[in-house]
Amino acid sequence: MEQLKVNYTTEANHLHVTLAGKLILMDALTLKADLPDKIGGVTGVTIDLLAVDDIDLTGFNALLMTKKHIGDKPLHIKVQDGHEFHNLVHLTKFSDQFIISN
Repeated sequence: MEQLKVNYTTEANHLHVTLAGKLILMDALTLKADLPDKIGGVTGVTIDLLAVDDIDLTGFNALLMTKKHIGDKPLHIKVQDGHEFHNLVHLTKFSDQFIISN
């Protein structure tokens, strides 16, 4: 299984996280553990899932916990229509936690 690739950039105090690969299992747990250290002092976060092939509930939870850590600051999720992320948002009813675009 190919390891999840993660790229962090900050521009104007806004954190951009670009992911590529599968956001599942251990990679998702690693991301969940790493993100809180990266989001201190930012005004918002954008997570780009356009190159994510698969996401499971563990991966979704990593994104949801990111929102918990940033509180009222915006969490933008970039994802294409029809991606599994949309099914997980619908299933969990957490659509109000994310600003979703493609």
